[in-house]
Amino acid sequence: MERMLRVQDALKLLHAAVCVPGYYKSELVGIFILGKKIDNTDFDLQELTFFQTLANDAAMAIKTAEFQEDIIAQNRQLTEQSKQLERMVAELEEMRRKERKSYFDIVVSL
Repeated sequence: MERMLRVQDALKLLHAAVCVPGYYKSELVGIFILGKKIDNTDFDLQELTFFQTLANDAAMAIKTAEFQEDIIAQNRQLTEQSKQLERMVAELEEMRRKERKSYFDIVVSL
């Protein structure tokens, strides 16, 4: 209840006439807070539908940006892991080369 009162106080402070939630799938991503119209008339259904569509499109854009950031971070991680694997393969190849040389040296010494 106290939280709701804080929200109401914030909306009064912002002079909110309408709050339009922006959803991506079923997740609330953000809220458009609209003030009164310049002509002081109420928002009609067409305007509210427009703002609802806009809010949902904005939510989708935000989520897309978050997904892109996640993909970029995963790509960096995979690139680093790939470099690490390349170093390990190079080390293994060097160890095999030394092993072959040692084996050759042993066989030649006999």
